[in-house]
Amino acid sequence: MLAYSVQWHLAEAWKPLLFADEAPANEAREHDPVAPATRSAAALAKAQSRRLADGAPALSFRGLLTHLATIVRNTMRPRDAKPGTGTFTLTTEANPKHRQALDLAAALPRPSFQSQAIEVARETSIQLQELRSKTKSHRRVKK
Repeated sequence: MLAYSVQWHLAEAWKPLLFADEAPANEAREHDPVAPATRSAAALAKAQSRRLADGAPALSFRGLLTHLATIVRNTMRPRDAKPGTGTFTLTTEANPKHRQALDLAAALPRPSFQSQAIEVARETSIQLQELRSKTKSHRRVKK
């Protein structure tokens, strides 16, 4: 459940980089929740051209995560170094798309994530306690 919440918040924050519609829901949709959704002209143009307003390629959520996964930290060792010595760390530089995605994610409110994580942990703990108590009572009946 927490993973879906994190995914939703990231998708909302990354709307400018994704194929998602950045315009708020139209007024008819707010009054009638079962009314068909209509996409804004900007969203239609983004989907048709597969480009953002700045000319960069638009990505899906999974595509953006794959792109962000190219940021890596490698521990390197020169060929002539002896084992256990001469290592250094090399981290790839973030390109402008990486930087924009990371900046948008950094702008998310952290307390909500923390409180959601705590709530999920509490619910899981309660469920585990209930399961343990059922298992113990079931074992008592069997004996």
